[in-house]
Amino acid sequence: MKFIDFILGQRASVIYSYYKLVNTAVVVNVGKALHDKGEKVCIVNGDNLSKNVDLEFPIQCDETSTVLAYEIEDKALVPNRFFILTTFDRRLKFKNVTEISVDKIGQNLYFASSEEGFRFRILNGNIVDAELSSIENEVLSFLGEFGTSTIKEICDVLSPRAKTSRDEIRQVLFRMKKMGMIRIEGNRVSIDNNGRLHG
Repeated sequence: MKFIDFILGQRASVIYSYYKLVNTAVVVNVGKALHDKGEKVCIVNGDNLSKNVDLEFPIQCDETSTVLAYEIEDKALVPNRFFILTTFDRRLKFKNVTEISVDKIGQNLYFASSEEGFRFRILNGNIVDAELSSIENEVLSFLGEFGTSTIKEICDVLSPRAKTSRDEIRQVLFRMKKMGMIRIEGNRVSIDNNGRLHG
């Protein structure tokens, strides 16, 4: 499943993100998808959004519109109903919504976590889901074949195979842990079967 499809499948979502580029891309991509399905789209705080991007769909605010709230900084500005709301303020909490947190994990590479996890990039204003790297695939393949291993064993085997340093393999392992792909307990590494990542 793609990140935008996940958002479109929710009843309402709050996206916690410190990144203006992400907030802009989410609202624009979701707004365009809704407009393409024939829905009217209203953007709360749309004036701030239009400073950053030219919209490919009209903003139409009435009682039948789907409401997208862009970079809301104050609970007093939250509309009565919304489909998505982006904010950097993680203290803003809402009932009956899907909460999605976005973190930057690399150069133009982001990780969105909720009940599921998604890696994505932003290219020409579009959210593009990111595939697993070759090293990540190697780690998962190794753990799938041998089960639980030590960090040292994985680094010793995969470093020459991937033609990279042991330190780089260690960094990949800890990044994979942060994304919920693997579990690291002490120096033991295993696949996290409860992981949230969709690659």
